[in-house]
Amino acid sequence: MIRYAPLNAVLTLLLLAAIGAAALSGLWQVAAVAFGIDVALRTGLALLDRGLRAFAGLPLVDYGTGLRRPAGPAGV
Repeated sequence: MIRYAPLNAVLTLLLLAAIGAAALSGLWQVAAVAFGIDVALRTGLALLDRGLRAFAGLPLVDYGTGLRRPAGPAGV
């Protein structure tokens, strides 16, 4: 998700800070919740991007490879 790189960096720093704080205090549940929130936000952004691209007829991007696929029923 290159377009969301600043947000991705902020989320990563927040996750690392929460895990570090949890590790220092022994509250591993806090780290688990922080990780869950981080994953949910990243997944939500990816799904939102994919849905908006499909709706607008823009090519979809496979974030694993960076390849673009044509939009439409076959590309959804």
